[in-house]
Amino acid sequence: MRSVLIGTVLLLTMASYSTSEANWSVYLRHTGPLEVGMSLSDVRKVLSDPKAHLFSLELDDPKGVNGCSYLESMALPSKISVMFNRQKIVRIDINEGSLFKTSSGIGIGDTEDRVKAVYGSRIRVEPHPYTDGHYLIYTPAEKSDREFGMIFETEEGRVTSFRAGLMSAVMLIEGCA
Repeated sequence: MRSVLIGTVLLLTMASYSTSEANWSVYLRHTGPLEVGMSLSDVRKVLSDPKAHLFSLELDDPKGVNGCSYLESMALPSKISVMFNRQKIVRIDINEGSLFKTSSGIGIGDTEDRVKAVYGSRIRVEPHPYTDGHYLIYTPAEKSDREFGMIFETEEGRVTSFRAGLMSAVMLIEGCA
């Protein structure tokens, strides 16, 4: 009974979020009201969008029931992609042109130097697989967060996109592809 009450309070609190980007920040485990591990039915409630659905490019699993899929919702802010695996959120992508920022204030357009200054030794730099830019890979210090991570993609020394969530999903270069 107690867990039902806590869950109800959490959903009601989250339902008060606006889909305006100004009200959303990116954390390892959540972005705005969307939390890693959240089911589609919870997302529908939080976004107040009963028509939100998943889609997949896999012909044998177009609704992403058994594999990787993405959220489609009119209530989702622009420039954000929400990846699901087996009907649960695993990753949230912040795409070029977005105003979203991490809880530490890093966003699209920030320099690599600023990312390194903010996150310090938690950042590992790797070459970007497709451009002359880099992947700035954030690994959390807390043991309880080790299965989570963030990657900032850069080009010409500036952040062009970033993503957060379960590290296994964050490390996927082409998302569900």
